Amino acid sequence: NDCGYLHNNAGIMAGAPGFDSSFEQELRHWRLTIDVDLFGVIHGLKAFIPTMLERGTEAVVVNTASAAGLSNTAYTPNGTTDMAYTVAKNGVTLLSESLNAAMRHREAPISVHVLCPFGTQSSMGLNTAKFHATGMDEETRRKAVEMAEKRVQNNADAPGTGGQITAESGARMLQ
Repeated sequence: NDCGYLHNNAGIMAGAPGFDSSFEQELRHWRLTIDVDLFGVIHGLKAFIPTMLERGTEAVVVNTASAAGLSNTAYTPNGTTDMAYTVAKNGVTLLSESLNAAMRHREAPISVHVLCPFGTQSSMGLNTAKFHATGMDEETRRKAVEMAEKRVQNNADAPGTGGQITAESGARMLQ
């Protein structure tokens, strides 16, 4: 019952990148993405905020959205994310802003923040290509997996970064 810090961090992309995924992506992949990326945060808030309010002591909530939580990252034919991911991460941003306003209105000692990183070292894109990409024949999927593996490797091999995202490695990832 003693929780002074909550960090909600959940993410999956289950469709093909780009704006076409808004109407071509299968509904089951929309649901999976929204369930993980948005409802994962909602479930975390519902599990912890009541206890934090009850305690009445200072607490911090950080919800991870993404750069996709600030703008449409599925805005081109190939995009950097699928449309469901962009919608879900925008939802996390708006939810965080609304929750922060609610805490201020209640004069609760809980601060709410949203983290919107541009790229992190993870295998999310690779796992998406391997397990969740929709509307792809086997050859297209194979190429998507190959490209995702290359991006993961390029980031890990970036000199002097220790595998961290830098402007240079981020630019290479987008090529």
